[in-house]
Amino acid sequence: MLLSNYEKKDIYFLHHRDKNYPLKVKNFYLFPPPLYCYGDVKLLGKKSIGISGSRNASEDGMCN
Repeated sequence: MLLSNYEKKDIYFLHHRDKNYPLKVKNFYLFPPPLYCYGDVKLLGKKSIGISGSRNASEDGMCN
């Protein structure tokens, strides 16, 4: 599927050099070079929160 077909469905591929790539993510020590996004990518520059987790957390990770 061509990228334009994805964009018609609000699915975007952002390279770290893209103007819409979030600066906060780019400042991570090991940032992900490509981001796959669904929806309005302009919202990536707004205030936000992040939640992360693991499907298979270690015992040490569960204690922290």
